[in-house]
This record gives sequence, C-alpha cells and structure tokens, in this order.
Amino acid sequence: MTKMKNILLLFFMLLTTAFVTAQEQLVPLAKNPVLSKANHKKLITAKSGTASAVKLPFADDFSYNSLYPSRKLWSNRYVFVNKGFAVNPVTIGVATFDAVNDTGAVYPYAMQFPFVADSLTSNSIRLDSAFGSTPVKLSPADSVYVSFYFQPQGIGNAPETEDSLILQFFNPVSQSWSTVWNHQGMKLDSFRTAYGVDFKNVMIPVTDSDYFSPDFRIRFLNKASIPNNNIPSWRSGAYDHWNIDYVYIDKDRNINDTTVHDVAWIESMQTLLLNYISMPWNQYNANAQAETNTAAALKFRSLDQGVGLKNMNQYFYVQNLDDKTFHKSTPYPASTNMAAGDVINYAPDYQYPSSQPFYFKSNATENADFEVMFRIYSNTPPLDIIHSNDTMRFYQRFYNYYAYDDGVPEYGYGLSNQGAKLAYKFTLNTPDSLQSVQMYFNQTLGAANQKYFYLTVWDDNGGEPGNIIYQQQGIRPEFENKLFKYHTYKLKHAVYVSGTFYVGWQQLTQDNLNVGFDANNDHHDKIFYNSGGSWQNSSYHGALMIRPVLGDKKDAFVGMQEKESLVGLGLFPNPVSDKYLNIRIYGVSESKKSRLEISVYSLTGSLLLKSNYKSKIFTGNLERGLYFIKISSPKGDISLMRKFIIR
Repeated sequence: MTKMKNILLLFFMLLTTAFVTAQEQLVPLAKNPVLSKANHKKLITAKSGTASAVKLPFADDFSYNSLYPSRKLWSNRYVFVNKGFAVNPVTIGVATFDAVNDTGAVYPYAMQFPFVADSLTSNSIRLDSAFGSTPVKLSPADSVYVSFYFQPQGIGNAPETEDSLILQFFNPVSQSWSTVWNHQGMKLDSFRTAYGVDFKNVMIPVTDSDYFSPDFRIRFLNKASIPNNNIPSWRSGAYDHWNIDYVYIDKDRNINDTTVHDVAWIESMQTLLLNYISMPWNQYNANAQAETNTAAALKFRSLDQGVGLKNMNQYFYVQNLDDKTFHKSTPYPASTNMAAGDVINYAPDYQYPSSQPFYFKSNATENADFEVMFRIYSNTPPLDIIHSNDTMRFYQRFYNYYAYDDGVPEYGYGLSNQGAKLAYKFTLNTPDSLQSVQMYFNQTLGAANQKYFYLTVWDDNGGEPGNIIYQQQGIRPEFENKLFKYHTYKLKHAVYVSGTFYVGWQQLTQDNLNVGFDANNDHHDKIFYNSGGSWQNSSYHGALMIRPVLGDKKDAFVGMQEKESLVGLGLFPNPVSDKYLNIRIYGVSESKKSRLEISVYSLTGSLLLKSNYKSKIFTGNLERGLYFIKISSPKGDISLMRKFIIR
C-alpha cells in the first residue's frame, strides 16, 4: 500500500493572506463528500437507545466496510470509519474525528476557539453480568478495563495543543457523564517522539460500583477549532484529526494487559496494477506485463501475547466476475508461524499453477471486473475475537478511464496565480481517442471556488507538457453531490492521443479551484504546474482526482459501483450451532433475489455447495471450521462474500 510521505502542509498559510503569491497549495476539506452522500441515502438510522445492550467482551477495530460505526455497538454516527486517514493503524480501519458533522459539512457553531465537535457513543454495555454457560454478576473486583489506541493527525490536519480527545463514562445511577481521560492535540511527529509509537494504547479501569449496571456506556469526544480565513476559495473545515482503533472492554484484565486474541491485516490495498488504480481494458491488454504489480505485499500482525507461536494460513484469490473463474496463488495456502507482536509481510507467489506469471485474463472485449481477496486464518487457540480484519479485498476494474486516485479526497489542491496551468500526465500503451475528462472538485464554503477555467490537453515534450492540442473555455468546477461522483467534462470533439499526454487547466483567476487530492496514492511525479513560464513537478505527494475517459463513449463506465454501496449480506447464527445458516440480502428486490446464486467454499477454495438463492441452507454435512459463502448475480452486478464458522 502506498502511503503519503512528508506532506508539507503549511498551517500558517491558513492564518495569513501571504499565500496568494504562492504557486501550489493543499488545504483541508470544507465538506466530506463521502459522509454527505451517506447521510442523504440514510444508510444508517440508528439512534441512542434503539439497539440491544452489548454483552462483554465489547470489541471494535473498525475494519468493516462501512462509513459509520457498527449499529450493534454504537448509538451515534458523527465519526468517519475509513481505511485511509491513519498512519500504520493497529488493524485495517479506524474511526476518525474532525470538525465536520455527520452530513459532511462544517459544524455550524465552529469557531477559532475549541468547541466539542464529533462524538462516538456506545450502546448500553452489560456491566451487570458476564454471560456464558452460567451468567455471573460483575463488580469492581472483576477488573474490567476499557482500552483503545489513538493517534493525532494521521495523514490529516494536526490538532492544536488547545484541542483534545476525550473519553467519558456514563453513570446510570446519577444519569451523568464523567471525563475519565483526555489528551491534548499535537502533531504526529511530536506524538511519535513522546511515545515512540504511531498509535498509543490506553487502559482505563472501571472501578466505580455505579457503573456495574446494564446501562453503562462510553463515549469519545473531540474538541476542535477552526482558523480564521478571509479568502473564500481557501475556506475549509476538516481540521484537527484524531484516529482511534481497537476499542476493547472485558473483565479479568490488568494495566499491563495491552493485548487481545487477534491476528489482523494492518494494511489495505486498492489495486494490483503497477501504475494506476484503474485503466481501460484494451490499454492493459496491450502491455499487461508492464502494468501488473507482481511484487505487491501486505502486512499483518499478531496482537496476541502469551500464546506462543500461532500457525497462520495465508490465502490470495482473484475471481473473474465475468465468467466466475478463480485464480489461486501457489503455494496454496502459504503458511507461517508468528509470535505475539510479529509483523509479517505477506507476498503471494503471483504465479498460475503452470508457473507462468500472473496477469489478469478475461474474455471480456470492453470492460472487465475482478475481485481480489487476501485472507489470513489461524486455528491455533485462542481464536480471534474479531474476524472482519482477517480479510482484505477490493475490486480491480478495467473500464474506459484512467485513475491514479482511489476516489476519496483527503485534501484539496489548487494554484494561487492568475493564468497558472495545471497538467496531469498519462501514458497510453496504444493510441486512442480522448472523449472527456472527469474531475472531482471539493466544495468550499459558499461555492467560492466555482471560477471559470480553460480545460486543456497537451502533448509531451521530453517528459513535461508540450504543445496545447485542445482547449475548451466556459468550464468551471461543478459539484454532483454524490458519493464518488465525478463531474464529466465532455470535449466538443474527440482528440486523438498516443504515447504520453496531459490533461488539466489554465485558470483565469487567483482563486483555488480546489480539486480533490488523494493522499494515499503517491503520483506527484505526474503532477505539473506552471505559474511563471516554466513547468515544475509538484512537491505534494499524492494523486489528483482527474480522470481522462477514452474510447468511443463520452461518459465514463461505472459498472456496479453505486449498486454495491446499497447491497448487504447478513448471516445468522454465526457461528452456526443448529446445522442451518440463515441468509439475508438487503437492498435487492425479491424478483432479483430469485436470480442470485449461492456458493460455499472451503478455506482452500474448493467449491462445496452451489445452489439458487434461498434464505436458509443446510450445513450439517460440513465439518467444524471456517468457510466462505458467496452470493452473486449472473451479470456480476452483485457479488458479496462473507465468512461463517461451524462449531
């Protein structure tokens, strides 16, 4: 996974007006488009008191694929669950606090002095009893601890010293909240110097007898502050980031109990391409060897102390969603022993069984889809307490556009000189027709960045932009206000391009156009700007959210991308205890459910069961262990996979 290194975000540029003479700038976001879209769709409607009380152990590492915290554990939604804002997280996924609310907009009462911004509040937690074969009443003598990991800034904006992250406990007797821990803001570099880690573990004992009730709760708060800034196109609100990871509450712990029974991925991946997140299928096939990353690797770690060596099985799959064929890495599965605290870099043997190098293969002629899955599993007891962090998967899509970015902006990028030019470099493997350019512009307060510019295309001149081969006026930032929705700027006529070309703009004002900037994928060597006569390479490490569309269609093909966010798969009971597994599909009509297929696979990828969709399947003929169930549609627009356990 590519991480942004050494972003030079100068905080003082937001406090003065001197930056108008600067050439290129990064700024935090005024609005989080991911949260804004999710709120509009009402993906989560849980409110305090609507969910069942949580029994111990309480464990959440935010590794699931959701924008918001799990409704099973948390009662509100003001933080952003993601895999992009943290630096070296404990496991994949964190909950991020900042100064924007659950709709993605700046809090209306935000000011330059610290104010309470985001909050993360648990459902009621059963501290009255421990449940098992025989329920036992709990008391302070049972040594209950609340633990979590936290990190200031991450790859975002550092909270100032007057800002803070706060943990509070709810007292069911007095019906009041009490602060039990807080930490002042600081930069990540200072945090590392102070503690010697990227994420610090915090252990808080629960000692007051009033807390041992069925209605105990915890909540995290952050206090943030917004700098004054009088230049509208630079005004933004995503400030003062904190990341928390692995919240864990259980009995029989102690102050030195900083471990849990878990082995988990600590990195995520978005592509197996060497140069892009996504690219056209015909361009990939023209030079698959040069475009495929056959040396990609992911890290996972053991959080388990005092267990000794754990035998880890590692799996790598690629499924062609067009013909449903599987590729499996060899040797299969990879296996290794790891001790507590070990971090292992899993590098699959990217070979087909014939020992030929792995490349994506499909009979598709225009667009191709693949699902890539990395899994780890250990049967060494004690078993993991969280299973969602055992699987890391993504979709490798080959559509009609090039993308260096992952579609989620962490910052906004812009130039500050009238007449400045921005050019983004792309290289083709075979000549093609440029039909349109997609751009994602961040919303600023009052749409102050909606200024006109010339959409421009250049040819190559020795590795930098050369002659202008197309220019179109009357273009300005447009906001689609949809999740991952770029605005498509259609060219008046197709432009023939070959080899290397550049797309971008020439601006007409000194206002920051504020294009989305993905800080998790570093392609700064493809970003060029010209503010005074000569081209320079960008100093900011990341990727612009600009995508050229090629081929014979002016619109970008988006496949099943938007449908996925609304479709869900539920399994229960899990682990299976009565020989039947119940299946629930959400967001799919009954008529479409009848066309779905169910496939059950073993850990080694063997197909054990295949049938048309039904709400319940018999598992009595399967041995104890871990299995995978996949629900898919014939056209490939639905593809869901989950794990289940038979005990």
